[in-house]
Amino acid sequence: MSQLAEMLRLAEMATRGLRISRLRKGPVRAKEHHLARAARCDLAVDTLSYNSHTTGTDSLWAGLPLLTQSGRYFAARVAGALVSNAGAPMMQVASLKEYED
Repeated sequence: MSQLAEMLRLAEMATRGLRISRLRKGPVRAKEHHLARAARCDLAVDTLSYNSHTTGTDSLWAGLPLLTQSGRYFAARVAGALVSNAGAPMMQVASLKEYED
């Protein structure tokens, strides 16, 4: 991500009242370290128009809840299938309001 894109992302989050200090980013790690890092998080928040695939699977493998909203096309429905098959269908919401809440 470019520096400008990162600055804009952080500014947008701050505008919406999100505590940036709670976000964690890190470098690429070996799979076992990646999953251990994910396990220390509270929640994985999925993107909407193109759902997580491998990242969502990794989150669930690490025991990290994955919040998602399914869209119209296949690429936007993958994470819904992941959370459903993981036994957590309540993590798939039906509206942007539910997603935000």
